[in-house]
This record gives sequence, structure tokens and C-alpha cells, in this order.
Amino acid sequence: MLSYKRDIHNSWMFIILYCSIGVVSGILFDSLMTFLQATSPELAKSFASYLGLSTFAGALIMLLVPKLGYKRIMLCGAIVGVMSMIAVINVQKSFLVHISVFLLITSISLFDVVLPPYLSTYTTEQNRSVFFTRALFSNISGAIIGTFLGGPMIVWKLSMKLHISYQYTKEMTERVQEFSSIQYNYYVAAHREVLLFFVFILSLAIVPILFISEAQADYRETIIEKKIKNSRFQWNLHFNKYAAIFLAYMGICKIAASMIIPYVSIYLGILGIDRATTSMIITAQYFAIGSFMLITPYLVKRIGQVKTLGWLCLASIPFMFIIGNIGFLGSNVAWLVGCALFFRTGLINATNPIVTSLPMELVSKSLRPVYASSIFIVQGLSQTVTGLFTKQFLFTSNTGYSQAYIIAGFLFSIASILLLFIFTKDYNFPKNHEERLKEVNV
Repeated sequence: MLSYKRDIHNSWMFIILYCSIGVVSGILFDSLMTFLQATSPELAKSFASYLGLSTFAGALIMLLVPKLGYKRIMLCGAIVGVMSMIAVINVQKSFLVHISVFLLITSISLFDVVLPPYLSTYTTEQNRSVFFTRALFSNISGAIIGTFLGGPMIVWKLSMKLHISYQYTKEMTERVQEFSSIQYNYYVAAHREVLLFFVFILSLAIVPILFISEAQADYRETIIEKKIKNSRFQWNLHFNKYAAIFLAYMGICKIAASMIIPYVSIYLGILGIDRATTSMIITAQYFAIGSFMLITPYLVKRIGQVKTLGWLCLASIPFMFIIGNIGFLGSNVAWLVGCALFFRTGLINATNPIVTSLPMELVSKSLRPVYASSIFIVQGLSQTVTGLFTKQFLFTSNTGYSQAYIIAGFLFSIASILLLFIFTKDYNFPKNHEERLKEVNV
């Protein structure tokens, strides 16, 4: 009974802290991006590379869990996040800004990497899906708060500095490039003040971490478990064609996503959409994620998990082409791009529960941690390469931000067709444990 209560307690502590992480994640892809665009434009263009390197670093840090445990790693991550965010806001030297941004994103990405093994440790097969859903919705809710407050707070701070109305200031931010030097300095200063407020939000994540009750058995293998693990040679993973193909699928999808997701706020600014409306559009995307995710269990039951994953992804692609050509569609750009982003984001992110669970069916239980790390490493490398491509080639002009959606649409099409053709027959509907073990040759 004591262990059960401790497990439930630890699960809820993560859900609470993951909400704070969600708030800061929303700020990373909204207010921080426009701040970097104003202060370090070259860094902003290669932001995907930092996401990739941070994901890769997070996967490597996870190797320390058997030695340090989840609690110490998460506590260090939260503290480093607070310190690096303060540094991003205040430091002036370019190389220090780059290091601070890398550390900040790594500290936030670390909690995404920790999520699957941590919650799996403290949940059972009966309540695991419930707690995973709660954690994801907690994170999304936090992101909604972050994006909803970020832009309007920046406009409000700027209006106070300029001593003009909020509405007029909001209209001014549609044309940031026309700001005078004084107005531009106030604009950057408003970002700094708002970001400093969210440093406090990130520091709140430290509190639930301190209340986690951890035992060595939660993260260290017993002698028996070590013997079982060592008796199975890890290269079995590479003889499983499905596991290898799914890694390729994840790599393609991450390349496509990295071209567009980090740069939404910058692209909306290029289209002439004011700063507050930009935050509202990004906030609506998070609402879309939560709303569309509710239909996923129904679709999986009706048509299967692989078909749901593939067809939802394909359904989002027309909206990518609309967003990429939005400049040719005349007036009401904000409404058109907002609606297109809402459906693109909702449809493709409705697949998140499947993307998280399906790869764990491709390998045996003993290989799941190794395979999960492999997925994060592939994603990290994909983001890093994409960031270099966007900085050196794609984003050398503003038209590159619209072209990114066209390229991403084609890449998602290839990945979805690959998935549907190869995985539908054997993995569309879950099979029992014995059948799955035979398929992965373990």
C-alpha cells in the first residue's frame, strides 16, 4: 500500500512540474523566438540546430539515471534552466548567448526525455495511459498559458514605455521593421521584462521535484535484472527491420517539423501580423492539440493505430501548402493562416499518443530503454542538420519561411506513405505479448 501511494504521489509531482515546463516551452517557441530574432537573428535562424543538439544532450544525460536517479537529474535540469534563462535575457556577448540558449533548451528538453521512463516506473499497465494523458495535457495547458500571456504582456509593457494605448501599440507591432531605434530598444526591453517573469514560473518546477520520494530501486537494476539484460545481446535491435524503418520515419518527420515549428512566430511577423495576435494564433494551436487528441482513441479503435497515424498526417498536409502560399491569398491573412495552422497542428499532433506507444511494440521490454534513447538521438541529429540547412540556405531570405512549409509537406507525405505501406499489415492493431516477442526475434 505504501509503495502504491508513493507511486501515485511521484506521478502527480511530475504532472505538476510538467505544467511549469509547458509554460516555458510555450515561451521558447513564441516570445523567446521574437526576442532572439531582434537580438541574435543568426541564432534564431539556426534555432532547430539547438533543439537537435539539446535533444541529443538530453538522451545522453539519461544515461546517468542509473547512477544519480531521476530526482537529482531533474533538479539539476530545473536549476540550470533558471540560470541559463536569466543569462539569455541579460548577457550581451554572442558566444555566451549561444551557450545560454543551448543550456536553456537542454534543460527543458530533458523533461520530455525523462517523461516516458519516469512515469513508466511509477505507473502500472492499468493506470499508465491515464497518467501519461494527464501529463501531456498538463504540459499542453502550460504551453497555452505561456503563449496566451507572452505576446499581450510584451505589447502591454511596450505601451507603458511609449506612453500610448495598448491597441495602438498592438497595431505598431505589425511593422516592427519600421520602428525607430528608440522604439526598437523599448521593444527588446519589453521582451526582457516579460521573459524575466517566466524565469519565476520555471523556478516553480523546483518545488514538486523536491517533494518526489525516490528509492534506489526506482532507477537501479537488481542483480537478477542485470543478469537477464546481459544475457540478451543488444544488437538484436538492429536485426529488427521494423525498428530500423521506424527510426527512419521519425528522422524524416523531425526534419520536416524542425523547418516550421520553431519559426512560426517569426513567419507570422513576416506576414505582417501583430505581436499580440501572433501569440493568440500560437495559443490556438495548443488548443488544437488538446482537442484533436480526444479523437485519437476512437480512430484507433475503428481503423487501427497505423492507419490513424498515417491518415491524420496526410490530412494535415494540404494545410501546410495553404500556409506556404498564404502570401498569395490576399487580405485577412491572420484569419487564414490562423485557421490553417489550427488544423495542421491539431491533425498531426493528434498522433502523439500513437507515436509514443507504437515504437515500444517494435522491440522487447528489455530493449525499450535503448530504443527510446535511439529515437531521441535520431531526432536530435535530424534537428541539428535541419538547423544548419535553414541557416545556410533556406532562411537567407524571408521567402524561405514559406518555402519551408512546402518542403515539410512533401517530407511528411513520404514518411506517411512509407509507414502505411510497411506497418499496416503487422502493426495496425495491437497483438498479444507472445506474438510480438516472436516478431521481434527475441
